[in-house]
Amino acid sequence: MVVMDVMESQIERPKKRQKQFYSGKQREHTLKTVGSNLGHQ
Repeated sequence: MVVMDVMESQIERPKKRQKQFYSGKQREHTLKTVGSNLGHQ
């Protein structure tokens, strides 16, 4: 079993490539962090 989680952390507005970091859902500039865990059976 694989468990994945994504977290968005608010960051200061970047001077370049703003569109890459903008989150329409959060309506702010964010950095996405992905975490995963492989469970044992």
